[in-house]
Amino acid sequence: MANLQRIAPMRIIDFCVGVTQTLRNSYIEWPSNPTYTKEVRMNMGGNSTTNNWLRGSKCPRFLNQNFLLGFGALLPKTKLIIGIRHPIDWYTSFWNMAGNSTKSLLENIKICPCPVNPQTGIRPKKCPDSYPNEVCSGECRCGSTLCLHRSRLHLPLARLGKTTLSKEERQWLAPTDDDGGMNLFNANITNPIFLYDMKQMKSDVGFWNDIASFLGVSHIPNEEYRGSHGLRDREQLNMCGSVHDYLRSLIMKYSYELSMWLQLYFIPQTVSNRNDVTIAGGFNNTNTNSFMNIVESYKYDPCERLIRRDSDGIYVLKKELRSSDNKGDDEEVSVGMDTTIPKQCGAKTEGRI
Repeated sequence: MANLQRIAPMRIIDFCVGVTQTLRNSYIEWPSNPTYTKEVRMNMGGNSTTNNWLRGSKCPRFLNQNFLLGFGALLPKTKLIIGIRHPIDWYTSFWNMAGNSTKSLLENIKICPCPVNPQTGIRPKKCPDSYPNEVCSGECRCGSTLCLHRSRLHLPLARLGKTTLSKEERQWLAPTDDDGGMNLFNANITNPIFLYDMKQMKSDVGFWNDIASFLGVSHIPNEEYRGSHGLRDREQLNMCGSVHDYLRSLIMKYSYELSMWLQLYFIPQTVSNRNDVTIAGGFNNTNTNSFMNIVESYKYDPCERLIRRDSDGIYVLKKELRSSDNKGDDEEVSVGMDTTIPKQCGAKTEGRI
């Protein structure tokens, strides 16, 4: 999405602040900074004025409950561009960009227990009366911004309120989590959204034309790939090793739910029935086959080691990878003996994975 800096003065890195500061950045700070305006002036034409420029800001946490209500209420016409990917690819990318390689990947295996306000959908950072040692960052424990439950990419999408959120639909929205299923908050925002999978930026010929049409511009320069990279000097995570089979099996449960919810509810209910939702693959949703095919792949382990067991939905090792002394039909993956999951924030982790 770094190409958008060519048509709007904005930072290409994640910059997450509240509504007021976002407006100040987009309309005052960044348009007055030559670093962010040079390419805009070149691509929008020499006669363009700042009044004709688009405004934008990049922050994945805008879909977090703490931001969602403010943006939906104060900026109801602001267009949202939302990119998703296979949850395991997302987790790996997030870790490599900003993760802490000194911590166990399983330290935040449980969702933060601080209760969500049912009227606002907001989970407080702290709840000293009930859990004095907890410091939440959304659904993540211990003040971390990365955890298993943040891989539930379907929940932020569902909270936008673009589908009916029926009782049956909610069964695909983390129904056993205390902030999912029947407890999922519905913000019911009116903002138009554009949804795409990250792979489409490179594979779909018409992707940038779709974005341009959605934003109401004739062209977005995209001849050269431009990415907004995280830190590259840290050790890169490889999630496909056998040591990470257990974590992947947990993420894959959410990945399967994401795929099914998109296929059964989000895509059918929005493609034909809403004019405030656009799915990449053709403006006005004329051809969503590319997106549909990618969504189907969310049901499968990208490392090709795990397979879903139909009887209970648990992801288990493929038959050819099971130990020779195992006599059962399936072999479930489990936490390694050298890994200890702390029961509360501040507890020591004896092992690492």
